[in-house]
Amino acid sequence: MKESIIISNSNIQPAIFQQRLDFYWQFIAVYSVILLFYSLMRGTIEEGTITLVLNDPLVLLLAFFIVTTSVAMLVTLYRRRKIIIGKDYIIFKNRFREKKYTADKILRISLGRVNRLQKRAAYRVIRIKVENRRRAIRIRPNAYWDDKELVDSILEIKKLIRH
Repeated sequence: MKESIIISNSNIQPAIFQQRLDFYWQFIAVYSVILLFYSLMRGTIEEGTITLVLNDPLVLLLAFFIVTTSVAMLVTLYRRRKIIIGKDYIIFKNRFREKKYTADKILRISLGRVNRLQKRAAYRVIRIKVENRRRAIRIRPNAYWDDKELVDSILEIKKLIRH
């Protein structure tokens, strides 16, 4: 889901990339289905009633996975991380703060290699080295919606930085 904001004095539209949450739902759904089937297989049916086994180690482990994935999803949903990329700047924004880096403050942008055998660059990482910051900023494009457009937008910023 990419949103565009129109700036009033020009026709520049910064791109807003929101963090993906769909994999959390997928994990919760898969763990829940497995938990349901396993507990039904371990349970017994007597005289029209179903008894489920809840103190089995595998049931507890699957329940733990469901709870921790749900908590992680809620925390990520609450933080609302976004990357906003304009003509010559990158903004990292969440619910609590916003940090803007202009092209003249960016020292280097490096992109991980793309494996030709993979259809999707699942583990590609972008590193952005900024002045007055000790460690580089790391971005996993596949963690955001429209990851290919995110990489293309960052490549446009990379063209602007001084070498």
